[in-house]
Amino acid sequence: MAFPPDGGNKQYFVSKAFTYSQGGYRFASSNNPPDEYDFGIDILDAGSSEVTGTALAASTRVHLAVTYNPGVDMTLYVNSLLVTHKTGNVPGAIADDPKATFRIGCRGDGADYVSARIAEVRVYDRVLSQSEIATIYNQ
Repeated sequence: MAFPPDGGNKQYFVSKAFTYSQGGYRFASSNNPPDEYDFGIDILDAGSSEVTGTALAASTRVHLAVTYNPGVDMTLYVNSLLVTHKTGNVPGAIADDPKATFRIGCRGDGADYVSARIAEVRVYDRVLSQSEIATIYNQ
């Protein structure tokens, strides 16, 4: 995935949330400050929580992976390397809102398109290990 600067707007790689207050999840980025990027996943039930990483160069291909273990931890990997691991304040199970649409490249309501080329998206129903993420990255 190559990610060029966008002037500061949040952009969404993957989203499944009808509205912010109705539960779901999103994996997004924001440009803050220019040429540094904050990546995070928000679990939108019972509050929000994020894991973030910074300083990815613009127009550089990267592999991003986030794992989420409800109520336990969230981890962000960049190019199969652990960047951030969060164990406190991690929300429980994600509510499955039947009105929510799984979206790639934009927010759940169809806004805030990402200005990047997304090559592949995978969503699993279990937490992958770092070695499994490294295997996917090296394929």
